[in-house]
Amino acid sequence: MAILAWASLIFVAVVTLSPIEFRPVLTMPLYEHFFAFAVIGLLFGLAYPRHWLLIALAVIGSAVALELLQLVTPGRHGRIPDVIEKILGGIVGLAIARMIAARKRRQ
Repeated sequence: MAILAWASLIFVAVVTLSPIEFRPVLTMPLYEHFFAFAVIGLLFGLAYPRHWLLIALAVIGSAVALELLQLVTPGRHGRIPDVIEKILGGIVGLAIARMIAARKRRQ
């Protein structure tokens, strides 16, 4: 799970900071930032269930950092609505991971 979590974050970072022409084209671009970070939050939450606060800070921090790095990347732009969408997605993913972990503990 940890390998998938890190691979997803690295993939999103590369896509976020690469030139716009190398960015994958999605058939459903609406809420793509939200879903990408929901997956990242879910994977990190499942990979490191005992470190949820640290993981939450890392997921939210990476969303902010990637958006800020776009400000210094030629051809890219960081936007406040995008970072909010990423943060909310990460929180939802983490919350789902916490619910899964709680359910497993009860069984």
